[in-house]
Amino acid sequence: MEIIKASGERESFDREKFCRSLKGAGAPKDIVEKVCGIVEKQVRSGMSTEELSRKAEKLLLKEGFLLAAKYNL
Repeated sequence: MEIIKASGERESFDREKFCRSLKGAGAPKDIVEKVCGIVEKQVRSGMSTEELSRKAEKLLLKEGFLLAAKYNL
């Protein structure tokens, strides 16, 4: 499934890369797996990385404001 980066470049969705971005924001392993699983099911071809980030941020917000804020940086 191809997603569109901010540069306009198309790239295959990489679950591991997406999960690493959540880990980089300091999300605990259980939350990373939960959010990655939910977002992965919602990915569709042509979706932008911005849309993916917004979905992740909404899910992280349910886990805690600080975690969502760190991911948004």
